[in-house]
Amino acid sequence: MTHHWIGLPDDWQDYEGFCYQITHLPTGKSYIGRKYFWTKSKSKRTGEAKWQFYTSSSKPLNADIERLGKEQFEFRILGLRKTRGQVNYLETKMQMKLDVLEAKLPSGDWAFYNENIMSRYFRAKEYVSKETKKKISEKAIEYWNSDDNKAKSGKKVSERQRGKKHTESRRLNIIAGRNRAKAEGKPTSRQHNSFLYDENSKPWPWLNRMRRQFNDALKANRAELIRYCGGKTTYAVIYNKEIYGKR
Repeated sequence: MTHHWIGLPDDWQDYEGFCYQITHLPTGKSYIGRKYFWTKSKSKRTGEAKWQFYTSSSKPLNADIERLGKEQFEFRILGLRKTRGQVNYLETKMQMKLDVLEAKLPSGDWAFYNENIMSRYFRAKEYVSKETKKKISEKAIEYWNSDDNKAKSGKKVSERQRGKKHTESRRLNIIAGRNRAKAEGKPTSRQHNSFLYDENSKPWPWLNRMRRQFNDALKANRAELIRYCGGKTTYAVIYNKEIYGKR
């Protein structure tokens, strides 16, 4: 049987899986992971997994192996365990012990390809120095003060509705909507906004009448009124349902 793993014992079939370390030899950058020997269904072995030439689930590592060549990497087994739970524990233990999320090489690059542990603990974002923040700020100010950006901004402002008059068709539609609301006894949008936001405005007579009907109905049959209002016994619900036909 051929494989690329260093440290595989002869009795590997007695184990469920192993924890491994893949290292890029020229730089020393590594990856810590785990792999099972067997496929399972309902806790029973159904076959042998493709572990012999496995190269991890890390996309950056696999990309480097394909780009740089497999001969530049070492595939070493750190330990074997007889249950999947023990294999998973060993992987997490080694990742924590080797500090895979924070360790760095002398060059300043990350020492490990691992970007998380158990998909729960993730590598912190890079710290941005004050000098870098200053450069970003200067570039932003340079852009916003550029003639090109001013031309674009001016074009957008000139296309806004503010300061423009409504078209004749739009104006006629607004007037028709107000007349229709008056004929049906409904408040216009202007009256509606005035009632909602003006503390000194008085409610219309029909609203007072509706409030009295609300209180009488609440006393007479509370359960039926709650169903009518969709579970919310408030003036706002009665207002929307009676005036606009919605809950």
